Amino acid sequence: MSNRRTYLATPSKSIVRGGYRSRTALDRFSAKGVLATRGRRCRRHSHVVNRYAPRATLESDAKVADDIAEAARPTEEFSIGNMWTRKGNLLVVNGTLDLVGRQGSIIELDGGARAIFLWERAALYYAYLLPGSPEPVPGAEAFLSETRWSMDVGEGLAGKTVDMLGRVIGETLEGKTESQTIFNAGPAQNDLQTIRRSLLTGVTAIDSLAPMGMGQNMLIIGHERTGKTSLAVNSVLAQRDTDVKVVYAALDGNGEEVQEMLRAGGAMEYATVVVPDYEGAHQPEPEEEAARQLIAASTAVAIGEHIRKEGGEVLVVLDSLSGYQNVWKYVCEKMLDAGGGLNVFQGADDSAMRQFYSALFQRVGKYNRENGGGSLSMMMVLPTHPPPAAEDRDFELSDFEGEMVNDYTRNRLRLLADKGVKITREVLAKLDIPAPGTRTVETLAWIQDTDALVSLSDGHIVLDAKEFEAGRRPAVDPSNSLTRVGIGSGAVQGRAFAPVIQKVTPRLRLDIAQMIQDRDQVAGESQARRITAWMAVMTQPYGEVRTLAQQAIGLYAVARGNLDSTAGASGVSGVEKTIRELWEFCEAEIPAVVREINDTQDIQDESMDMLGETIDRFMKSS
Repeated sequence: MSNRRTYLATPSKSIVRGGYRSRTALDRFSAKGVLATRGRRCRRHSHVVNRYAPRATLESDAKVADDIAEAARPTEEFSIGNMWTRKGNLLVVNGTLDLVGRQGSIIELDGGARAIFLWERAALYYAYLLPGSPEPVPGAEAFLSETRWSMDVGEGLAGKTVDMLGRVIGETLEGKTESQTIFNAGPAQNDLQTIRRSLLTGVTAIDSLAPMGMGQNMLIIGHERTGKTSLAVNSVLAQRDTDVKVVYAALDGNGEEVQEMLRAGGAMEYATVVVPDYEGAHQPEPEEEAARQLIAASTAVAIGEHIRKEGGEVLVVLDSLSGYQNVWKYVCEKMLDAGGGLNVFQGADDSAMRQFYSALFQRVGKYNRENGGGSLSMMMVLPTHPPPAAEDRDFELSDFEGEMVNDYTRNRLRLLADKGVKITREVLAKLDIPAPGTRTVETLAWIQDTDALVSLSDGHIVLDAKEFEAGRRPAVDPSNSLTRVGIGSGAVQGRAFAPVIQKVTPRLRLDIAQMIQDRDQVAGESQARRITAWMAVMTQPYGEVRTLAQQAIGLYAVARGNLDSTAGASGVSGVEKTIRELWEFCEAEIPAVVREINDTQDIQDESMDMLGETIDRFMKSS
């Protein structure tokens, strides 16, 4: 039997192993390279190069094209269909085969154009045209090769900026390197271990309310200008004195600004920045720009996967998922063009959407000891947009005709009208009923898209626009922010929380929920003081990184009521000043306890007693 790799080309749901479909008796190529079941044309090349290993420095498009032509020439290709349409360098090929699990493979079209295969839905294949390729001809036959796009990785990437194709910009990659494919399946469950250590962000509101475990993914959700990127950068700066490496994908068009922030904080010593661009790239159309962001995100994760494989700990930051969302939107639009029907946009095929996002989300994880023990954690920024503003007027029942509301909602509206209640925007908001004109098909698709991302994540941090506008930093919404790692019970249960946080504030979420409830009502004097103290300990300027010991000391002092009197006399600013003085006092008086917390993320009973006594002594002397 031939030792060639075997390709499946049928819609069957066979198992994917190592990125290639497993062979069955019927669904395979014969030894002569003929597709047994479909009769698709197959072609072979005499020149054999197993994979593409790009050079360490950027070159002109002409040289890139030469490299691709030489290195991306596979041993064998098979026909998958014909090019249908394009948006800039984002190509769509119309075919009939199931190519699930083949992301990152090279597609070659008649005429010499080559592209990276990105995704498939219902036999429509989406691919990004490689730089320097000839112009593809509509209708040209497309062939999928065994070759998968890869990049050079190694320790020398720290401190470098890399383009979306994995090439170091303006510098040479020094030291030992190896080739790494950029689109990869997530690790097998048997290769992973339970998450049991917190990846600290240095932000009290996150590490205490919605902590991130080493090996999990986390969303940061919020409207524009609510501090999402600042929180992500803060999390990068927090890794400075740790063994955690960082890969930051600057997808939001702010690459230079991010590099400047990281360099100012000393983070470029251990961080790699990936940008969704390459030398000689033209100004892209929106759909093409989204595809570039998708590729750059995958390149960033691939660098992280190499670090994890070598036994290291890595945090990958994707500072915008809008590219992924826009690629999915384009996929749905092409389905509509192909006759998929309105249900495509309304999300009837929810499983297809979840599969699309899962390809990214499931690449995180903490390897077990047998696989080196490395971990890959991922922080992803999800921009949200407020719905269109409704007209400020009284609405009639007729205004809701054609709106996407169910019969139950219509009956509620009818009852309001029968009782003579004016149906205003404020009344609708109290009843959680969307005003006419604010719930379009596209809005519903966006809501479902966001819900899918949230449900796939291991946790999410929600930023409140109103709190941000009121000056609160960070504007974390404690009621809606959470981590899913460690929820439940049992010996095998994971843990994202640092144990010391749970020990010093065992009722933290309950206390914060009570604070929010009391703040919205008329609180008594003692309640008002405690609310002020909680707000102060959670307030933190962007760019400030707090050690775990500093967070624990402040939280413990508030939970014990030590800062209530200060809150009543001096307000939030007075409590903040007192907490900073308390940090210095504890570091001088009980340095061993401070080291214990920072080194182990835990605190023993004896040390906790010492911490309480030290806080009491400080408060008496201040």
